[in-house]
This record gives sequence, structure tokens and C-alpha cells, in this order.
Amino acid sequence: METAIARLWQRMQSMFAMGRITASSDDGPTQRHQVALGPDDTRDGLRLLSGYGFTAVPQPGAEALVVFLGGNRTDGIIIATGDRRYRLRSLAPGEVAMHTDEGDSIVMKRGGTIEVNASTKVQVNSPLVETTGDVIADGISLRNHVHTGVSPGSGTSGPPAT
Repeated sequence: METAIARLWQRMQSMFAMGRITASSDDGPTQRHQVALGPDDTRDGLRLLSGYGFTAVPQPGAEALVVFLGGNRTDGIIIATGDRRYRLRSLAPGEVAMHTDEGDSIVMKRGGTIEVNASTKVQVNSPLVETTGDVIADGISLRNHVHTGVSPGSGTSGPPAT
């Protein structure tokens, strides 16, 4: 009886492991990773289970939580990844963010504000962009600005009035 319990305990301990991602492949239908679970235990081809509609390729060195179904260490599934080196800090309770290791981010803040931070540019690829509110660029309102030297018809107006 003790041997069966000991085997069951060992199998349960083998079901979960924390490791570090050492390599990634994102060219197939399932993202695959190499994960170092310990100094002498590296696993190749572990699948990353991502939430529907969201995908990311973790950097080498990111942490990975691996589940081995039934404690069988021949095939594992990565169920979570994280990287404390690049994690956004100081979010308020309830705020949600997506971010990269380069500092780009989208932060859904408290009070209904969505903050977009991009180090080079924000690119929108769409045949139509609609907004129900005003657009303000460099302090100038798209809806409420006035121009000087307005010409009727198809003429060119002057610069915005300050």
C-alpha cells in the first residue's frame, strides 16, 4: 500500500513544473517552445496554450508553467508564461494592459481611458475609421477649429486660427 501511495505522490509531483523558455517556433498551427526545467532537464516542442484571440511569443528567459497530463513527462503543455523583466508596474486594481519588451503598450485605465504608448508610430489599417467624439491633434480640435483666409468653393484655406 505504501508503495502505491508513494508512486501516486511522485506522479502528482510530476504533473507541474516551472521553467525558462530557451527557444520558440511560431510558424506552425501550434506555437512550440523549448523549456529548461532544470540544469539537466530541457524539453523540446512544448505547446503553448493561449487564450482565444490573443497570441504572443515569449522572449527567451521568460518563465513558463508546464502541465504534464497524468504526470507523464514525455509531453507537456505550457499553460502560462510571464516575464518579470518587462512586466508593466504600478497598474491600479482593475486595470488591464498589453505590452511588449520594447515599452509599447495599450493600457485600459480606470475611469474609461485607454492609453496607447508606441515608441515609433501607431498604424491603423482599415478602409474606414469612425469616432463618435472629437479628435484633438496637437491641441487642435477636429470638430471645433476655425481657419483663417477661408475661400468659398474648392479653394485652399489658410492655417488654423490660434
